[in-house]
Amino acid sequence: MGHRREDCNRLLTREEETALGRLKPLVIRHLDLILETVVLHLGSEPEAALLLQDAVAVTRFKESQREYLLALLDGSRQKRAAVGGQEDSSAGRPLELNPRWHLRMLGQVVTAMQPLIQEAFESRPALHRTIDNALLKVVFHDIERLT
Repeated sequence: MGHRREDCNRLLTREEETALGRLKPLVIRHLDLILETVVLHLGSEPEAALLLQDAVAVTRFKESQREYLLALLDGSRQKRAAVGGQEDSSAGRPLELNPRWHLRMLGQVVTAMQPLIQEAFESRPALHRTIDNALLKVVFHDIERLT
């Protein structure tokens, strides 16, 4: 099913890379909704609410997360590292909250994206599964870097 054994460092198969490429335009179209959903959820947590209480902080958060999420969908560690200037998970943590917050943010992003993915790709179950697998791989890979 397209797995490449000769490159053990490769996170995604070519099929999964292609699938993420097909997901990216959908996410771009709905990125404002996804980010607003994440902000609303995080804003209900005391630690994040303190940092997201003014429009400037919310805008800064959304911009950094926009870059981070688009780099995440590229499936490239190098591109994610370039967004944050280093290859660690702090690239997605612009407000300097703890790793638990980053985990929650990733969970909220995946949760917000699932209905969009379902609606867009439900008529193509194989592609839908490949997109889900690829998305989970890049998210879980990022989570691994937190520990």
